[in-house]
Amino acid sequence: MSETPIVAVRGEASVEADPELAKLSVTVTTRADTRESALQTLHTRTADVRAELDRHGAAIERRESSALQVHPELTKDNQRVAAYVASLGTTVTVTDFAALGDLLVALGRIEHAAVYGPWWELRPHSPIAGAARRAAVDDAVVRAREYAAAVGAQLDQLLSISDSGLTAGGYGGGTRMALAEISAPELEPARQTVSASVEMRFTMTAPTVV
Repeated sequence: MSETPIVAVRGEASVEADPELAKLSVTVTTRADTRESALQTLHTRTADVRAELDRHGAAIERRESSALQVHPELTKDNQRVAAYVASLGTTVTVTDFAALGDLLVALGRIEHAAVYGPWWELRPHSPIAGAARRAAVDDAVVRAREYAAAVGAQLDQLLSISDSGLTAGGYGGGTRMALAEISAPELEPARQTVSASVEMRFTMTAPTVV
């Protein structure tokens, strides 16, 4: 008894979409002769950061602070402490892109603050991912049918389907910003591309041309 013929294919698809989130980070770094002075200045400037984030609260979905860092900076001969450096970073997730430029400028004007971003993203469970997967399945089915037709056969039953992977990304555009003397920049959200691939195996009817 002859074995049932099988066709195995890989389907691929890419879907583009506008980003749903913009992320940025702001890090305050202070340097002083004493640990206490460095921490006091850090406290003052991070309070300024919090105030600006509060003022733009309607545009912000999430804000998260990193661990506080304080360390001595030694002289070149490593014999004594030249200064103390303290830093604290905050990662901000923004959903209102219209307010993003003003927020970047406001944070960039804070003394001792370095601003990086924005990085454009889709949400972790964005429906765009599902659309890419469905398109990959459609691509696999079309390929399988074409291979079967090429040998005078038709698809019969699906044997297996496996996810080969999902990737998402787009140009983030993240840069360090020094914005003390400029107005809000015009930001163009970077389109995001989600790519999916799937492997499928089908049985098919007996070929008629081989």
